[in-house]
Amino acid sequence: MPESNGLYFFVNAPFRHYRLTLNGRPCYTQTMSRRLTVELDLPDEVVAALAGEEMTARLREALVMNLVRERHISQGKAAEILAISREDMVRLMSKHQVPVIDLSVDELQRELDQPMASLDSYIDWTGCELVERISGKVSGRTIVRGTRILADTIVQDAELGSPVEEIDENYPDLSLSDIQQLLSFAHSHRGQRTQ
Repeated sequence: MPESNGLYFFVNAPFRHYRLTLNGRPCYTQTMSRRLTVELDLPDEVVAALAGEEMTARLREALVMNLVRERHISQGKAAEILAISREDMVRLMSKHQVPVIDLSVDELQRELDQPMASLDSYIDWTGCELVERISGKVSGRTIVRGTRILADTIVQDAELGSPVEEIDENYPDLSLSDIQQLLSFAHSHRGQRTQ
């Protein structure tokens, strides 16, 4: 039987801090909010195949993906823990075969039965200084001034439950203040579509 090396993972709860060590050497340190100790005995070939930081990253990634899969943390929280963008989070979830949209059949049916807000109403962007319409640019649709970002997309993201902070992360060309102003304007200028 091959010899094993110890991989130790511990958390110091009073300081909300954890450190991952490999063979007695610190590999990774991060702040968390719970106490957790994990010890793994791994064959030498496994330890040799993975450098300390690569192993740390893989273990962390696998743990976080499992927490998302089991619905212990949200996708947004997972992206925050792993310090990755929402786009990279979706790729990582795909790699680990974690469903990006994880709804039961009943939940999915309820979602499909609800009409989309954009189909039932529209936003009159007239008078909003943050947007513009330019013939030939994004098919002449209303966009955020100086970008190619559709103003309606920002509103739809919010309506679909994305927190303003997440929308801000997804659109780095926009400030948090711009997004809040767009959403406020949209809320007060929503009208019903005429047939």
